[in-house]
Amino acid sequence: MKTFLRILLGLIILVVLIVIVGIILPSKAHVERSMTIDAPQKVLFEQVNNLHNWEGWSPWHRLDPNMKLEYSGTLSGTGASYSWSSTNKNVGNGKLTILYSHPYDSISVEMDFMEQGIANGYYLFQKTDTGTHLIWGFDADMGKNPFVKYFGLMMNKYVGGDFEKGLKNLDSIAHTLSPYNVEIRELKDFNYVSIRQNCSWEDVSSVMAGVYGKLMKYIKTSGAEMTGSPYAIYHKIQDGEIDLEMGIPVNKVLTSKGNIIAGSFHSSKTASVDYYGFYNGLGKAHNAVQDWVMKMGLESNGSPMEFYVTDPSTEPDTAIWLTRIYYPIK
Repeated sequence: MKTFLRILLGLIILVVLIVIVGIILPSKAHVERSMTIDAPQKVLFEQVNNLHNWEGWSPWHRLDPNMKLEYSGTLSGTGASYSWSSTNKNVGNGKLTILYSHPYDSISVEMDFMEQGIANGYYLFQKTDTGTHLIWGFDADMGKNPFVKYFGLMMNKYVGGDFEKGLKNLDSIAHTLSPYNVEIRELKDFNYVSIRQNCSWEDVSSVMAGVYGKLMKYIKTSGAEMTGSPYAIYHKIQDGEIDLEMGIPVNKVLTSKGNIIAGSFHSSKTASVDYYGFYNGLGKAHNAVQDWVMKMGLESNGSPMEFYVTDPSTEPDTAIWLTRIYYPIK
């Protein structure tokens, strides 16, 4: 009997000690892992910023390929979210929402684990000489329950391992990703003057030069001002012939004259990409946007547009010529 009482007393003391230590343990749990990945900031940022991409690298998505996903909010960036449900006890149910997205250096998310509470995560993208140093962090409040606080102590070991797997997955797929960072952009309203005509691929450069010169002259004589980059709309391409509209944004509504069209462009949601380099490489950038639109299950809502942000007459380095491509989508 005495032996039993001693064991019971020892157990009581042990439990009391566990509770006391649990009470003084920190209620905050923090996990952080990082890796330098040989890929541009924009490319890695888009993998996290667009939640549809998570199925390709998230360690939890790979734990249960059959878990149900439901997306809501925007396609990407601040406000984008998805909820998940899984019979796998290591995945469970919950909802993830992007609270803040700052291209191309940081993203913060909120994870609602339902009955298990809410936690916050963050991703920091730091440019390096060899690519991008990606930091993935996680913070959770374990509350006042001393036994739950002990779980917080183990979180760094167990959740940290998942973070390491996720970073390795990102590193693996980074080499297969397109160098073009396609994203959703709003092309805002603007007034314009333009000329639309057919021409061959071989004549595009000379035709554009002549048209933009004519438009600039008309803008000047009309007392208007150029307010944006010259652009081209590729209405139709068939058998080497292009139905091409070339325009310039202006600060006020003008009057059409001859073959010069004056009008207003209405705001449009687009899939967009920035292309740097000489114009003969634009085809690959267009292909990247088209592939992305198809992958995302989006629907085209107009003809593709190119805005020639860099003026070739003032910048001799073709490597930094910027052309911004827009594909209107629904």
